[in-house]
Amino acid sequence: MIKMANSPMFSRATRAIDDLSGVLSRLGVEYAANLTTGLAMQQMFQATSEVVDRKLRSVWAKATEIAAISGVLAKSFTSLRPDQARSPVSPTVSATHALLGRTP
Repeated sequence: MIKMANSPMFSRATRAIDDLSGVLSRLGVEYAANLTTGLAMQQMFQATSEVVDRKLRSVWAKATEIAAISGVLAKSFTSLRPDQARSPVSPTVSATHALLGRTP
């Protein structure tokens, strides 16, 4: 998260962030929480076989695409911030259905 807070996307300041307090100050608590959730989800996608790896990568790519589209729609048509856009279905249910190749 420190690396993200110091990236050009967030860092317009000359002072580099080197602790969690600075990260929270620069990114905000809600964005940092969303980032943490995303990083944890990414780490959960560690496959034990080639078949599982391919399926997990496919699900991750589809979820990323849906998130990007949701962000654009939220920004264009609502007062929500793009990082607040999500499916009304529980993320756990959505992930389970995606792994099974079904639409909730």
